[in-house]
Amino acid sequence: MLLWAAANSAWEREHADETLVWLRCLESVAPDDPMLPMALGAVFQHQNEWHAALEMYERALPQLSRNADLHCNMGQLFYHLKNMPRAVESYQRALALDAGVLPRIAHLLALAHHFNGDFALAEQFYGVVGEKTAPFHFDFAVTLERLGKIEQANREYNRALALDAHMADAWLNVAALHQQYGHVAEAVPLYLPATRFKAMTNLGVAFEVTEDVVAALAWFAKASAYIVNTASGSRDERAEALILVLTHSVRAKKTACEWEQSEEEFERLLQLALEFETRRGAPSALMPFDTLMHPLSARARKQIATTHTRQFSATRAGGIATPRERTARAGDSDVKLHVGYLSFDFTDHPTAHLLKGLFASSDRARTTVVAFSYGKDDGSAVRREVAALVDVFEDLANCSTAQSAATIRRHGIHVLMDAQVHARGSRMGIVAARPAPVVVNYLVYPGTSGAAFVDYLVTDRHVLPPELADGFTEKLAFLPHAYQVNAYDRAQSERAKLWRQRGATEPEARDAFVFVNFNKPDKIEPGVFAMWTAILRRVPGSVLLLLDPATPRERAPESVTSREIKRNLARAADAQGVHRSRIRFLPRVPKAEHLKRHDVNGLFLDTLVYGAHSTASDALYAGLPVLTLAGDSHASRVGVSLLSNLGMAELMAFSRKEYEELAGVHATLQRKLRGEALHHPLFQTPAHVQALETIQRAMYDLHVAGVSPHHIIAAGGR
Repeated sequence: MLLWAAANSAWEREHADETLVWLRCLESVAPDDPMLPMALGAVFQHQNEWHAALEMYERALPQLSRNADLHCNMGQLFYHLKNMPRAVESYQRALALDAGVLPRIAHLLALAHHFNGDFALAEQFYGVVGEKTAPFHFDFAVTLERLGKIEQANREYNRALALDAHMADAWLNVAALHQQYGHVAEAVPLYLPATRFKAMTNLGVAFEVTEDVVAALAWFAKASAYIVNTASGSRDERAEALILVLTHSVRAKKTACEWEQSEEEFERLLQLALEFETRRGAPSALMPFDTLMHPLSARARKQIATTHTRQFSATRAGGIATPRERTARAGDSDVKLHVGYLSFDFTDHPTAHLLKGLFASSDRARTTVVAFSYGKDDGSAVRREVAALVDVFEDLANCSTAQSAATIRRHGIHVLMDAQVHARGSRMGIVAARPAPVVVNYLVYPGTSGAAFVDYLVTDRHVLPPELADGFTEKLAFLPHAYQVNAYDRAQSERAKLWRQRGATEPEARDAFVFVNFNKPDKIEPGVFAMWTAILRRVPGSVLLLLDPATPRERAPESVTSREIKRNLARAADAQGVHRSRIRFLPRVPKAEHLKRHDVNGLFLDTLVYGAHSTASDALYAGLPVLTLAGDSHASRVGVSLLSNLGMAELMAFSRKEYEELAGVHATLQRKLRGEALHHPLFQTPAHVQALETIQRAMYDLHVAGVSPHHIIAAGGR
């Protein structure tokens, strides 16, 4: 007893080393004392010797299985080991033995549920936390933010700051809320009270959003140097911090076409992300969409996507119903099919332009179409057209995840087409709630979702040949022709006929052969730009037309980012023996005008890693041939799909050398395209939509029959 008293006295005085000495003495005289392993485990846990603590607790467990304190300690230990399912399990056992421990463990139990993806359950446990400290308000705010309860989250962050004005992370997150929801100017001063690497990183992001990529990259460099040279913390913590900074830096460099050391920086980022996050089952700061912009294996892309989507629990926003429950709710397979389209981009955006034709061609005798928009209303004519073309248009922009899922359920949607997945603006939590019996990765994201809650991917045999199927978690639904719907209204069709009858419309086309690429600058990687300059050297007097990165603003100066992109591309051209004057930038214009300027004597040069999508179909529709290099991923094979469906395989290269050589073979192909393009299946929207709706019906019929998703091939290919 004296040894126990001495150990307890040292423990109460927070002298862990002295406590351990007394416990070792006790171990020598009473090795079978059942409380001894638990006490040793507590000391090791206090000293952050996690695995030694776990060994002691497991030794104590057989004799102390009904000791609530032991299970509480184990819950805390598993939380620190980032094993959230085991943490929740231990806390639940403690509560079953003694409900009185709840106020003591509620905060950590809420955190465990949060990191396990059960945000709604985490919110419930925050409601019973006893002491409302600044960290409590901060953690509660983070959960509320993940639930989409933005105003409540903002209040909790401010409560945390009222209790601790020096809480840097709270300043950061309040600033990030302002930044995320469009108040970037208000965000910058909020970052200033926090001075650590997170503030440096978020300041960089703020400058990137306000189109000052030079300042952004400077802050990212400072943050990286701080982590490497100054920051404290474990090796894992420093690695995770560096991954976050490098993710932003790599993306900003791609945006700015700043290629010096960019590939080496990405390789470093990928290595760290795989070692410290993905291979440990943790979601990476390197987002799935980021992986499509760089050359890496399908296995790595799939691994990153899969670990990213695991954070979205099926129970978060109303839960997954069993197949029988879903069938009973949805009805029989002969009912009129209710199809929902979920997107961030029902604005003046290529996605909306593509989907307009789909909605207009839908067979309303068989299908009810509902559009669910969670992006900002830009007030555009395109958005109004989309709303007019569907049966119901629901604006979810101000709805939480749970509210959004409930709205989709209320409409009785049978098949939900997620036209975003991991693309910009993604809200995967909505589809994770399984608000419809069938969920489909559709049109926008050219890669695997990696999600167990996404059933199908709509594709075609050209963009996704059988040898690439292992890179996808979804079952594949093959359309007979191109997976991408390509729709142009009647007025555009009439204008296209007139363009073909007239001469060139761009001044450059009157005296030069014109190469074109109208992708965003972040798709232009150094390898493809080197190929383009080699092509320009092969064709004397030719020019390359690119889309001006400047955003048109009345009486506003050009942004720093736009100027930097042009400067970097000009320097790269000069360095590769092509005068910068041969790289020309065309301003952004309304789509009808944009289509018109494709009527040049020229060739559209596709990018390699992430190829052109709607920009390529625009070119082909307007009569401008597209040269593509067949890649090894969905994102790099869209050009193959489009050209295959036009019968123009001669414009598909299978090596970089062949790509450069084919660029000189253009004139006869352009005449062929202008004579036949509009008659090919690629631009026959009603037939495309009929095939898509047949596939949607097959997906739902399989569900009603109680059959798990299978690969589906629509008839009609050739």
